[in-house]
Amino acid sequence: DQLLSSDRGRRFDVLADDGSVVGAAIVGIDDGMWDIHLAGIVSGAQRRGYYRSLIRSVERAALAASAVNLVISTQTHNIAVQRAWASLGWRPVSAVDTVHLRRRSSAPVNR
Repeated sequence: DQLLSSDRGRRFDVLADDGSVVGAAIVGIDDGMWDIHLAGIVSGAQRRGYYRSLIRSVERAALAASAVNLVISTQTHNIAVQRAWASLGWRPVSAVDTVHLRRRSSAPVNR
């Protein structure tokens, strides 16, 4: 695993045996709270254990940094990723449905 850091967050890359980046996670850090904003594996490398390795790397780094909390979220209908997290020992603490709203402008759109 390779870890790249910045002041307010970290990026974790997961590497294949040939050294190519096959996945990444972006973690926001604020007052000891680690929030995995994004975590994913490229489609051609999925179902090979890379996602598990990626999440475990974030967990190890959070523990080493004495993180207060480590959280991740997804849509309630994304059962596949929730199953992956459960297999890693994670447990859901809440569920929220998100509604996206859009206001149409009354002004004409220039094309």
